[in-house]
Amino acid sequence: MNRNPAVDAFIAGAPEEQQALLKRLRNLIRKALPHSEENFTNGMPVYTVGKARAWTAGFGSRKNCPMFYIMSSAHLDRYAEELGRSRTGKSCIAMAPTRTLSLPQLEAIA
Repeated sequence: MNRNPAVDAFIAGAPEEQQALLKRLRNLIRKALPHSEENFTNGMPVYTVGKARAWTAGFGSRKNCPMFYIMSSAHLDRYAEELGRSRTGKSCIAMAPTRTLSLPQLEAIA
């Protein structure tokens, strides 16, 4: 998989308290989608698979917490109980310190 320098810069420019989690999210996505392409689109890292180049996953940094995006709401529906209030939209998981998922939970979802 390619390593996009814009993603490195994005993580380095995020609030210091979010950087470790953003790196962890990047590694989880890269492990779960080894044949994906790492891009930087619309101000955030996104991962695409296949010729259609549709977003499959991504992550971002908001003021209050990092966000983890999985672009399959059906996939996230399978983890509704574990996600609880962390799921903030069809494809968004808020990684707020008060409700951050454990590493095994993140790995299972990814």
